[in-house]
Amino acid sequence: MAPKSKKTRAAPYDPELLENWTLARLKTACLEQGISFASNVRRFALVKLLREKRGSPEETGSTPRHSILPQGARSQSSVRDVSQDGGPHGNNNLAAIISTLAESVTVLTNKVDSLETKLNSVVPLVTNPLARELSTSDRPNYPDVNTPATFRDFSRDTGEYSLSTAYSRFHNFARNPPSAAAGSVAQLETPDTTATRTTFGYAAHTLPLVETVSQALRNSIITDDQIPGTGTLRRPATHTLPPHAGADDGLSADLAHLWDHSLSKSTLATYKSALSCFLSFLAMRCLVAPWISGTLPVISEDILLAFVTFCQASLNFRFDTIKLYLAGIRYHYIRQGQGDPLSNSLRLPYILRAVKRTQNNIPNVHRLPITFPILSNLCTALHSGVFTPFVDLMLACTFKTAFYGFLRCGEFTCRSFNGNFVKVGDIVIADDKSKFSLRLRSSKTDPFGKGVSIFIFENKPLYPVDTMHKYLTMRHQQGADVDAPLFLENECSYRPLTRTTFLCYLKDTLSRLGYEDRFFSGHSFRIGACTSGAAGGVEGHVLQVLGRWKSDCFTRYIHTHPSTIKQAQENMNISESM
Repeated sequence: MAPKSKKTRAAPYDPELLENWTLARLKTACLEQGISFASNVRRFALVKLLREKRGSPEETGSTPRHSILPQGARSQSSVRDVSQDGGPHGNNNLAAIISTLAESVTVLTNKVDSLETKLNSVVPLVTNPLARELSTSDRPNYPDVNTPATFRDFSRDTGEYSLSTAYSRFHNFARNPPSAAAGSVAQLETPDTTATRTTFGYAAHTLPLVETVSQALRNSIITDDQIPGTGTLRRPATHTLPPHAGADDGLSADLAHLWDHSLSKSTLATYKSALSCFLSFLAMRCLVAPWISGTLPVISEDILLAFVTFCQASLNFRFDTIKLYLAGIRYHYIRQGQGDPLSNSLRLPYILRAVKRTQNNIPNVHRLPITFPILSNLCTALHSGVFTPFVDLMLACTFKTAFYGFLRCGEFTCRSFNGNFVKVGDIVIADDKSKFSLRLRSSKTDPFGKGVSIFIFENKPLYPVDTMHKYLTMRHQQGADVDAPLFLENECSYRPLTRTTFLCYLKDTLSRLGYEDRFFSGHSFRIGACTSGAAGGVEGHVLQVLGRWKSDCFTRYIHTHPSTIKQAQENMNISESM
């Protein structure tokens, strides 16, 4: 069995050796020497070209590969050759490697001494000879781990240990040798005010004590007492969650439910359309960076100004619609907890005012009122027969109830089949048929759903109570219960009357009578009731009660007929002649 070859260590790294240069450095050196080479040249080929340029005697054709590498090159083959080579040539290479290692150790020692000198210039070494670099004989005698030790009772300690005292003791230490080992009884009984600086830093046993725990909490920990919790002494805190409660615990769904009920359904639908339009505008114009799904992008006042301009110029929105959309954007940002984007907008009010001024000359389609004469014509036509008998009776009852009750269109119709609607049980007719009451469970002026009762009395010549009695009798004959819808789409359907169907019936009847149906809407009954009441001499505060207005905005519903203006001017002439 052949003897194992003795392994030798690799030569130390020499940064000045060409074999240790990178390819980029070799190419740069060749360009500086004016040596031309191919773009895909090898690194050792560049080394050979540089050596030939410098005229190195080591580059010969008969020299083996390991002799080309000078001392200090990182070549495993050279080390292998040295270990296997015998004779004087191999011994010379080994001596050269040992000499290079000794030189490297000397250089490192000099660097360590230089760094130590710089460190001592910042924090000077302890001049006391007893506090020089600790050796085996200079180290203090630490207590045996097997020997039981008695520690100081910190609960009775009155000394002040804090970061400030530690800092002062750390920088104002006395140059005295350590008197006790770290953690020993002597060091605990007599805290040292010295900090010994050694070659390896500060000795741990000479650093001052630092108290980072409050005295009361430390006493509780030492005496094994229970740390007091929050709350009063009589009962536990009520604002803390139980330990088993999760971070959410189903509250997110309840919170979203409350947010959905903070506004009416129609307002929430409009605000949702406003947010959708705004996000589409941002994505189309690329005005903001992509945002995380479920959140809203951060916007500035410039983006809001651009959106208002887009709504006015491209979408042809009216001033009121733009303000409504801005309110919807504000609502969603506040709901997401991102603040009010309109709070610090100083330029936006001026742009909105400009939009309103530019739209002043655009004609508005005013809604005409359905006054008492128009209502009488409608009822006469329905009595003669326009649709089916059931629909004619239902429409006559609906028209009279909406007129005398000052109802909004959304209060007796619904936008969808699942929406809020008036039920049969909401109508209560007096025994003497002198009046009936209509119970509105929710309305525009009743956002909290307290409900309001509207009383309609019998009068001539339209007889609204008698019409309602005939209609309810027909509904009961059809088997309707108290929870059934009061007004239906038709006699073949039990779905509640929607706004769209009601407007189709109304406009069809008006057009049959020769009226321009495009000037009338579902709100025309409320406007007509206020106008007819004012023309009949009903006082303003009474009109306010009948229409359930909370301010004097009802005056905008009063349409003054030209004949009234003419009579007023004639009365002015009479007063002047007197």
